[in-house]
Order: sequence, then structure tokens, then C-alpha cells
Amino acid sequence: MATLNPNTHVLLDGEVKVYKRPNSKRWQATFKIDEHWIRISTGKRDLEEAKTVAREQYLDYRFRAKHDLTVVTKRFEDVAL
Repeated sequence: MATLNPNTHVLLDGEVKVYKRPNSKRWQATFKIDEHWIRISTGKRDLEEAKTVAREQYLDYRFRAKHDLTVVTKRFEDVAL
């Protein structure tokens, strides 16, 4: 199992990870919905605000998947043709 960076924070029993990329001032989040990995920027510099945004986005994506709405709206292969 991969070890997490000390700056990575795990939310919702490991479903969501909030982290900072090198040379970035804003927190990022990643989670998996169905078979799609979703990576988003929270747009926040404060960790607690970033955690709140990450939770809300995760729940929004889960809602979309549950109700058969589009989860991933644009993929590189669709745009690059």
C-alpha cells in the first residue's frame, strides 16, 4: 500500500483525499466515483475551507452518479479529436 504524504488529509473514511501540490498555494482533492478518478482544485488556501469544499464536491458527484447524471463532462480523448 502506498504511503501518504504528511500533507495529505483523508476525509469520509478514506473516500476523499485533500492535498497540496508542490509550488501550489491552493488545496486539491481527489476521489473515485464509479470507475472515474476525479481531481479537483478546491480553490482554497485554508485547509478547513478546502476540506468543506472537497466534502461538498464529493457528495455532489455521488448524487450525480446515483441519479444517472453525467459525472465526467469532458474527457481529453473527446476533445482531442
